[in-house]
Amino acid sequence: MTGKHHFIYTGLITFIFFLLFSATPVFGTNLEELSNNADVILFGRVVKVECRWAKSSMNILSRAQFRVKICVKGKYAAGDHVEIETYGGVIRGMKQKIPNCAAFRPGEYALVFLKGGQGDVFYVTNGKEGKISFARKKGMKSVAERKKLNRIIRNIQLALK
Repeated sequence: MTGKHHFIYTGLITFIFFLLFSATPVFGTNLEELSNNADVILFGRVVKVECRWAKSSMNILSRAQFRVKICVKGKYAAGDHVEIETYGGVIRGMKQKIPNCAAFRPGEYALVFLKGGQGDVFYVTNGKEGKISFARKKGMKSVAERKKLNRIIRNIQLALK
């Protein structure tokens, strides 16, 4: 198969995949359910994102390196790093976006609800619902964003009791 045919085949498979799953309804999950289903809940910053082709499919896998600032649930401390793997990303100009999959950008701050994988590699619980993004302000200095984060963390702690 030539490179051009491979590209067309990959695009066609991806398009069919999107059609199948775009018709699937996404049900809302409340904070209590997200908190209880997650193995780890962290607030922090995305340091970098690397993309590669998945071995078993024509999908792009992204792996975000995430630096912990606050551990709400789990065994991590400020300054620790975890890896978060999601479907979708960009390789050599080819962008793949998977519906309801969380996406990460370097420098972004987020509160993430994670399920364990192998070692320090995690997966986002409930797709996009398992990631709450915050403004990309240096050091989270925005008072409104800090209040929003503190309110959500308080609600998570109440849900986990």
